[in-house]
Amino acid sequence: MAEESAKVPVTDSRVAGFDPEVEASHAEAAAAEAAAAAAAKAADPTSPPPPTHTHRCGMCGAMYESLLHLCAACGASDSVTAIAKGEE
Repeated sequence: MAEESAKVPVTDSRVAGFDPEVEASHAEAAAAEAAAAAAAKAADPTSPPPPTHTHRCGMCGAMYESLLHLCAACGASDSVTAIAKGEE
């Protein structure tokens, strides 16, 4: 009985014994940690403002703050286009 409780819970849905409650608790913990980190960063007056993405590469989907003729991520030429407001 002690051996069963000492086993690490399965968090991969492709493996037998997957427990969705464990996966949900991991996701909740990660979201709470990300929210706390974002709040701490927002409270820091020396941190730079978050980027404002205005352009996206049509080939790989990389996001940029300005128009580029060559995508820095995939190297495609003339594939970076302006994105509509709220499409980010």
